[in-house]
Amino acid sequence: MRLLDTASLKVVPFLESSRNATQLGAEANDHSTLAVPRYAILSHTWEAGEVTLQEMARAADDATVRSKPGYKKIEQSCELARQEGLEYIWIDTCCIDKTNSTELFEAINSMFTWYRNAWVCYVHLADALVVAGGGRDSVVYRNPRRLYVDLYRWYSRGWTLQELVASRNVAFYSADWQPMGTKTAHLMEIARGTGIDPATLAAAGGADFEDHLARISVARRMHWLAYRETTRPEDLAYCMLGIFGIHMPVLYGEGDRAFVRLQEELLKSVDDQSLFAWKEDDSLDYYRDDYGNSFRCWGLLARVPAEFRVAKSVARFRDTRSQRPAIQLSTSRGIQTTFLMCRDRSYSSGDLFLAVLDCHVGRVPGVYAGIRLKRTSSSRDEFVRVDTQQLLQFCAVDAQGRQSLAGFDHAQPQPGLYEMRYRTLHADWTPRTIFVRQDYPLPPPPGLWLVPPPGNRRPRGGGAQGSVRVLDIHPRHQWDADTWTVQPTHIDYWAGVAAAWLLQLGDDGPQLVIAAGGFPDRSSLQMRLLPWCRVLPLDLFPDLAGYAAGARGLAKTAKEDAGATASKGPDIDLGIHASIESIQLYGQEMLVVKMGYE
Repeated sequence: MRLLDTASLKVVPFLESSRNATQLGAEANDHSTLAVPRYAILSHTWEAGEVTLQEMARAADDATVRSKPGYKKIEQSCELARQEGLEYIWIDTCCIDKTNSTELFEAINSMFTWYRNAWVCYVHLADALVVAGGGRDSVVYRNPRRLYVDLYRWYSRGWTLQELVASRNVAFYSADWQPMGTKTAHLMEIARGTGIDPATLAAAGGADFEDHLARISVARRMHWLAYRETTRPEDLAYCMLGIFGIHMPVLYGEGDRAFVRLQEELLKSVDDQSLFAWKEDDSLDYYRDDYGNSFRCWGLLARVPAEFRVAKSVARFRDTRSQRPAIQLSTSRGIQTTFLMCRDRSYSSGDLFLAVLDCHVGRVPGVYAGIRLKRTSSSRDEFVRVDTQQLLQFCAVDAQGRQSLAGFDHAQPQPGLYEMRYRTLHADWTPRTIFVRQDYPLPPPPGLWLVPPPGNRRPRGGGAQGSVRVLDIHPRHQWDADTWTVQPTHIDYWAGVAAAWLLQLGDDGPQLVIAAGGFPDRSSLQMRLLPWCRVLPLDLFPDLAGYAAGARGLAKTAKEDAGATASKGPDIDLGIHASIESIQLYGQEMLVVKMGYE
């Protein structure tokens, strides 16, 4: 690590080794070996005009560097450290070579330890102004009922979370470096404003600090980050490495994938199902069988930290009963684990299940978090998560219907558990080892595949090649000319789907239009499409670009033919006929339009 000399403002490099460090370039100093001395550390929000390591090296001879706002911040924090008898200070802007990817990786993975070992952490609140003569001597914190409305920007940043948690002595200063109190003096205010429990805020100075963090559920630690933000999305994962005591490669450019990768690394070192205790925005619709494949499925890992906002009261307690459910396997495809499960009989498909997580939720004992899973068609033991906008709550009840505060054993079958939000009793719970896919992309909606006529026949009156050429297509942006498929990105199941092809028979044969699609069967709860098809003279479609209105009309006229296994077009003597059928092709529904010569 590098430390800044508070007197000379020179950057001094150290080589850390176990508990000691040897100063690099020792021949240029009065002593050859130096253990890391007591040092201060600065925590702040980055503003315009910060000073880099390279700029700091030439600051003595460069007035432009010394005039930058970041340099004034460095000078003032060094002055504070000198007043406390500290010869060194660590400042992230000028003590890390950010042009060196290896050093940046090592610094990000070591930063929590550096804050942990600092003698004092100065927090500079750039947006905190002290009115002259006002005597203001306390930090103003947010109202917990108005999240992040009146909060200083420092409290909303991702990186400052580890600085608040890891530092044993934290002193707050205003924009003009007036003292505003300490973490210890304002412990309860900080706890209410940040969601971090007072015990954790106070534990940083203790020898068992790491053990204390390990006793806090993964979900609750994620909750500390849920309302914070970073400039780069990857940093939402990297700023949590020290809080979870793990290391992982730093890969800027991967976006939100970094947060999923953080959770995958956690699975290698912790066996805590509270990692799955998250939910999305509650404004989304709940899962229904009749949504079919239009409902998004997901895995057990959250996409972004904000999905842990619900996890403030999620805890994991030591349990000495029979073997607890374990996370046995984690891959890039998904997670194998054991849940206490039962079939959700409120869904007629039989593929929906409820699963209890091995973690407590809420303020009443004996209540456990739960999620809803859907069995995929590929395997009886492969599932995906649905209803990701809900985190359920389950408890055991006695014969009189009263809640049991003693909870229940996840490793043993349960005759019945009560879901508290919907006040529903679910029966026949059994421990079950399953595989839950992490990324389960929805299959594409039904498309249309135009199949050419048999190649050994020629169209009547066609050219020598006997070919069918596609001259135009609507919608053009969904047409794949290499496979002859039309693939919509989504389908309005109330309007259906349709396409039209302008074809020429042979090289110099007649031109015609084949129009086909799926008409919505509104009498069915499965939102299925009934196929229809027409072969039409070109004069009915002089302009395929204006096809949309005509397609709706065709769908109405084809309604009487829709629903047949093969719907043949009208008897128009154009030298070709077409039929359509709905089939399962490569695992997805496809409307296949087959052409044949008259």
